[in-house]
Amino acid sequence: MDTNRIEKVRNQVKSKWYYIFWGAMSLSVVTMCGVIAYSNFTLAESQDKMAREVRSYLMVKPFPLLCRDGTYIR
Repeated sequence: MDTNRIEKVRNQVKSKWYYIFWGAMSLSVVTMCGVIAYSNFTLAESQDKMAREVRSYLMVKPFPLLCRDGTYIR
């Protein structure tokens, strides 16, 4: 009976590669969120022509919604 219990407990133990993999995945997600937030902040603070065009398109012209009758809400 002890042997059966030891095998069941052993199944619950994770390999060190399991923790390395999920640690790396968590770190990459957090890093990408930081990169995206920084790039958005940089775009918002930038004063060049391209940044102004992107801001005007995103803030002034939202994507139109298609109605059931085929017209668009702007």
